Amino acid sequence: MSKIKKIGLYITISALYYLEYIVYIYKGDLHITETPLADLVYVFGHLCLIYFITFIFPKNTLYKKRYILYIVCVIISVSLYGIFEESILERAISYESRGQDPVKPMSILYFWGEISIPLLTFVSAKLIIDNFEKEKKLSKINQDNLTNKLKLLKSQIQPHVLFNSLNNIYNFALNKSEQAPELILKLSNVLRYITYETSVQKVELAKEIKFISDYVDLQKMQYADRGIIQFEKPKEPSLHELEIAPFLLISFVENCFKHSFGSLTDNVSIDIKIFVTNHSLILQTENNFSPRTSNNNTMVEGGIGLSNVKKRLELLYPNKYSLKIAAKNNFKVNLKIRLS
Repeated sequence: MSKIKKIGLYITISALYYLEYIVYIYKGDLHITETPLADLVYVFGHLCLIYFITFIFPKNTLYKKRYILYIVCVIISVSLYGIFEESILERAISYESRGQDPVKPMSILYFWGEISIPLLTFVSAKLIIDNFEKEKKLSKINQDNLTNKLKLLKSQIQPHVLFNSLNNIYNFALNKSEQAPELILKLSNVLRYITYETSVQKVELAKEIKFISDYVDLQKMQYADRGIIQFEKPKEPSLHELEIAPFLLISFVENCFKHSFGSLTDNVSIDIKIFVTNHSLILQTENNFSPRTSNNNTMVEGGIGLSNVKKRLELLYPNKYSLKIAAKNNFKVNLKIRLS
């Protein structure tokens, strides 16, 4: 709540308290007291006491969980002000009507009854507003932490993809391959996506899949002679208006190539499928590997890539995704994300 709104709220409560003080019902009709100016002085004094208890005391008592100290301070303050009003203020302002009676315990108790409801109203309003602002501040802190975490995780992925692609170009350049220009073009598409399309929290699903497609093409151009690489993707109309967090899929796709071509010299088999159904994206990957040169635990964990993407899934799609990973004869991944 803004400062102006809070001031307006407390002014409104104060005005209502004054009206409640000077207006009364007699024989079914509304009446105003005969001394509204004197009553204004009393109300002003009450409000000073109430604001003191509401805004000054809690800082060193209530907000530091010193509840007993707060209650003691309230009791002493209200009682002392009651004595002051009964013995001094009433005699100075309303001697004829209220100031002639001596101060008695019953008169202090009467003052407690008079001040209790407005005091509780102000204190309750202050605590509710403070709690609301505290929750709002914590929410913003959590959101900022989430944003910073995601930026860090995403920044770890971008160089990773780039370096792998540059290694591919380096190999083609060494072999003076005629495919080098096309490889550079594909890499340009990948770099364009990384540089310009992923600064937002979510991107169009069509763009993310196009990025995956270009990356797979880069791998096909380098490794096609060592095995079979299959990639199946959904048609463009099925991606209409769907969005996804960038770089969620690339780690799984990249691991297919890393583990297969890192452990096998030929007869590599990689099968990647992406499809959309009922506003959910499903990624299925399967690739073979050599158990003699690959450790199953390493395969499942996948190094920084899969560890990174698991954290991002938890942050971005809590309770909206399922992930199954198995590494037996083949390395299989089944990821399902509800996008809406």
